Amino acid sequence: MNHRIYKSLDSTASLFGVRGGNIMILLAGVAAGLMLGLFIGTLTVGFIGFAVIVLSAVASYLGVIAFQARYTEKERDKLIARGSIPDVIVFTPKRFRDLKGVELKIKKKK
Repeated sequence: MNHRIYKSLDSTASLFGVRGGNIMILLAGVAAGLMLGLFIGTLTVGFIGFAVIVLSAVASYLGVIAFQARYTEKERDKLIARGSIPDVIVFTPKRFRDLKGVELKIKKKK
């Protein structure tokens, strides 16, 4: 019994050259540009708002492509996770039998 295995199932998703999880970053940038363009378009002439939408979408696309060329998905995830890890965990030494009320103080580097 033979089964076909398609090569595209092993590769990450791609949209206009943007791969994997970077697609969500691109869509978030385009959505932010859309909101900004609609806001500017309501305050001024509609054409200026449309120009802002197009320019922000192009800037988001080029920014994501440049970011994707510099970092892999694993490095991107490390960059995101690095911000939530404390730099130092400080605690006062206690005897083992006195460990009931131990408090940890977490300090972040400024």
